[in-house]
Amino acid sequence: MDTKKCPYCGEEIAIVAKKCKHCRGWLEQIPKKTIVCPYCAETIEESNTVCPHCKANLVEQRVPDIPKQQNGQTIIINQPANKTNGVGTAGFVLALISLFFG
Repeated sequence: MDTKKCPYCGEEIAIVAKKCKHCRGWLEQIPKKTIVCPYCAETIEESNTVCPHCKANLVEQRVPDIPKQQNGQTIIINQPANKTNGVGTAGFVLALISLFFG
């Protein structure tokens, strides 16, 4: 018996099958490859040159500007985060107030 692979699950099925016995997918409709539009984030077919949702031209995508390094040096800037202890501060204030009233 001749077999082929299911385009959905990859299992071996009969060539004349119209529905996969493993994943129950209909074989009449071959899945189309999709991509995400970089402008509106909608899912579209890979073959589209213009997004049907936002009408953006997908062929002439703008390449992001990458800053060039000078002299091969990489500059790393570490900024310390402001760490606060809100519970400790509240406890200290309450202790001072109780000491004052006590």
